[in-house]
Amino acid sequence: MKILVVEDDIQMANLLQRGLAAEGHEVVVAIDGLFALDQFEKGVFDAAIVDGMMPRLDGFELWRRGRSRGDNTASRRLTT
Repeated sequence: MKILVVEDDIQMANLLQRGLAAEGHEVVVAIDGLFALDQFEKGVFDAAIVDGMMPRLDGFELWRRGRSRGDNTASRRLTT
């Protein structure tokens, strides 16, 4: 499975990347929403893990823009 991790906390992003890769997934990390938007335009992902609160372009606006372009990457909103 190809997964996009969008997280501005580098330690958290690395933790997610290592854990998912250890399970056999291909993982691309984006450190902000604008970079993630660029990654969505370059490739297709099976799933994405997106931080809601990020500088430059937050995760909520990222999903709005992606969905308006017809992106169907699997996502689930998690709240803490």
